[in-house]
Amino acid sequence: MHRRPYTLPFAGLTGYEYGGVKYIVIPVAYDSTASFYPGAREGPIRVLRASEELELYDPKLGITPAEAGIATINDPELPLGEPEEAIRAVEDICHQVMSEKRIPILLGGEHTIAVGGVAAAKRVYGRITAVFFDAHLDLRDSYRGSRYSHACTARRALEHADRLIIVGCREASYDEFDYARKEEKVTVIWRWDILESLSPLAEELSRVKGAVYISFDLDALDPSVLPCVGCPSPDGLSFREAEEALSTVVSRCHVVAADFTELSCMLSHASCSMTVAKLVYRFIGMLEYYSSAEGR
Repeated sequence: MHRRPYTLPFAGLTGYEYGGVKYIVIPVAYDSTASFYPGAREGPIRVLRASEELELYDPKLGITPAEAGIATINDPELPLGEPEEAIRAVEDICHQVMSEKRIPILLGGEHTIAVGGVAAAKRVYGRITAVFFDAHLDLRDSYRGSRYSHACTARRALEHADRLIIVGCREASYDEFDYARKEEKVTVIWRWDILESLSPLAEELSRVKGAVYISFDLDALDPSVLPCVGCPSPDGLSFREAEEALSTVVSRCHVVAADFTELSCMLSHASCSMTVAKLVYRFIGMLEYYSSAEGR
């Protein structure tokens, strides 16, 4: 696979060519189904700009994640108003990256892009568990006339995933709640389940087999931490809780891809973009830290 390096690389890492890197950052400027605050299509460029200010050494992990190689490639061409085609384009680019045993990190854009990432992971790795961090269940079969609305993301992802674990949720319609309760492939770890301990998440992960795709809808974070999201919801995760939850997944599972979505630039300011950039870089650091420790 030969792709043009992105003109604004993550963390300012201009010295890495695609061929020698482990992590591939893919900006996906898409938000065609936004229902509350639009502007997520500007999220990737804001995060990339903020990431230029990151310190590459991570004193918490004691490593420099960038040394594993992080490249940012040009975003896929997405047809406007055609969510199925947009998902297919995301799936194709993720499939190419994962087929080379590299790890794609998608920067959204709206949460719908996760469907393409999960579909690609299924094609490459066979068995796949999707772990979604989200304030909302996103299990509607259709929303406002579209089966590919951001409110249907988890439902569409479940058409590809063998299991779906939703973490930190605190919003749901009754139909979604009822569906999740009855569907054996779905486990919901509600926000109030992990207020004191992440042991419910750890216990659920102990039953995971095969590869894992992580989707992090940024509204999983509390609005006091990150107000600039498409559908903010109170009583969310703190930054530290999000880090610890991600670490719980990464340390126990074979994570093969991830996305971070729903930064709304209708509301955005510098601290929001930097918060996301820091979370993404810390996540890459976790992947590198645990893979090195376990010889993955």
